[in-house]
Formats: sequence, structure tokens, C-alpha cells
Amino acid sequence: MKILKISLLATTIGLLFLAFSPSAERPDEGIPTGVYTTYEDYAAGKIDPMDEIKNFSYGFGTTVDFYKGKTKHAVKCKDMWGFKYKNTLFRIEPIQREPEAVVSLGKIVYYENGLAYLNALMDNTSSGSSPAGGTMSFLSKNLSSEMTPLPTPGVIDPANHYGKFKKANKAFTSLYKCLDGCKGRYLEMRKCAENYNKNAARLAKENEASSDTTKAKEEPADSATTK
Repeated sequence: MKILKISLLATTIGLLFLAFSPSAERPDEGIPTGVYTTYEDYAAGKIDPMDEIKNFSYGFGTTVDFYKGKTKHAVKCKDMWGFKYKNTLFRIEPIQREPEAVVSLGKIVYYENGLAYLNALMDNTSSGSSPAGGTMSFLSKNLSSEMTPLPTPGVIDPANHYGKFKKANKAFTSLYKCLDGCKGRYLEMRKCAENYNKNAARLAKENEASSDTTKAKEEPADSATTK
């Protein structure tokens, strides 16, 4: 089995909150590590706080060893939606039952191999390896929609999940063009996702400003100032 090695994003801190209003306070704000049993828990900021992750085991499904004080809490990935570790958000991929790290969150969600990220974060290093091998990266429309594996060198996807995703979601054509040119090189794919989300956020902001300007022009003048 080929071992995957990933260089982490400079920082994934803060990604957890990008799907929500930046001014909104969440109950889980300020809690760097903890478990979300369901997506609804995540959306509501309902987290089971933990202090540390010291290990994980993998097979068909991963078990993460959380610690609260000296007490070990072994949580199977099939029993949780995701978790936060050192302010990095992980979502469980339900087929392989493995965590994937949320790397870019915006109009689309881009993930990278979570076991590699966990190893790096546990060791406080800038890169980590996945002993289970597997898929390098995933894509989804949001944090509650299906996760689609992206092409990974040496990994065969007979069901062609990525091709089906592209066919069903043609609004992301410019992203696909960028991703397809990467030939599975994840650092380039990461940049594609980051740039796509940044551009989408910029356009949304410009459209909102334009809409506000148009609305202001269409509003009738105040009767107190109208002759």
C-alpha cells in the first residue's frame, strides 16, 4: 500500500467559521479540540470538548483516541460527523469512515487526507503521512453534502465519482478546468480550490454592493425632504 505524504496548509485555523457570519458567536468558539456527533451539532456549535488526540487506529473505519484529562475516549468515526483538533476541522468520509481535513471552505468545500493531517498535528510538524494510503483529496458542495473523491495518482476509481460530480454540478466548470490540469498533484489542486473560493467570495461581495447601490437609487426620497 502506497503511503501518502502531505505538506499541510500554512494554517487551517479559522476555517471552521467561514460558513457562518463572521460576527456570529458560536458556543464552540475558543474550544480548539472536540467532537461533533452530527452535522446539526456542528452547525449549532454544539461540541463535546476534548483536550488532546494522542493516537488513532485504522482498518475498515478509523477510531480516534481523544483524551479529556487523563481519561481516554476512543471514538469511532462511524459514530461522529466530525471533530475539531487544534482548531482544524475534520469531517468523516462515510464510505471509508475516515476523517478528512477541511482545507478550503466557501462556495465549495475542499478536503485533504485527514490521517496525514492528524499525524502532522499530533507531531507539531508541517507535513504528515497517511499509513492507510488512500485518496489524497475530496470535494463537496457544502459541509452536509456528499463527499466526492478527486483523482489521486495510483488510486483507481471504477465508479468515476469525480466524473459524475462534474456532470451533475456544471456550475463549477472553471474549478474543474483548473483541477483537471493538475493531474492529481494535490498542492496545485489545493491552490485551485483556494483561488476558486476566493474569487467566488469576491464576486459575491461585489454583487452585494451593487445590489445595495441599486436598491438605494430605487428607494423613494424621504417625504420630509420632498417639496
